[in-house]
Amino acid sequence: MKHLLLFLFSLPIFAQIQGKVIDATGIPVPYVNIWVENENIGGTSETDGTFKIQATSDKTLVFSAVGFETLKSKITEDGKIVLQTVAYQLDEVVIQKRKGKQQIEIGNYKKGAVNLYYGAGKQPTIIAKLISPTEDIKKASFYR
Repeated sequence: MKHLLLFLFSLPIFAQIQGKVIDATGIPVPYVNIWVENENIGGTSETDGTFKIQATSDKTLVFSAVGFETLKSKITEDGKIVLQTVAYQLDEVVIQKRKGKQQIEIGNYKKGAVNLYYGAGKQPTIIAKLISPTEDIKKASFYR
């Protein structure tokens, strides 16, 4: 009996920590990644910013979301976590005209001009099939 009591008191006691993640204006932040620092315990906040995670109250939680600074914090009495927005400077994106163009008219081609290979075979393959429209298809609203 003494060994059983000693074993029960030696186990770590986990509680369910709950709170709410909001931004600086008080709006709930959904889908925030939340995990216990240096452990494999984690989850995400709900659409209304609320969360529940299995950990003791002395553990540090890490909150991370796109558009917000990563925050390491312990849960306060009211359970509210305030994330600060952050803006990232992105590099310039350059759009250029495509350098090459190859057109093949289906039904009028040479086998050597087809550059698509299916699987590991060496025979060129075109994955397309002409389906002639039936009268039912011609009557449909999407058919022109």
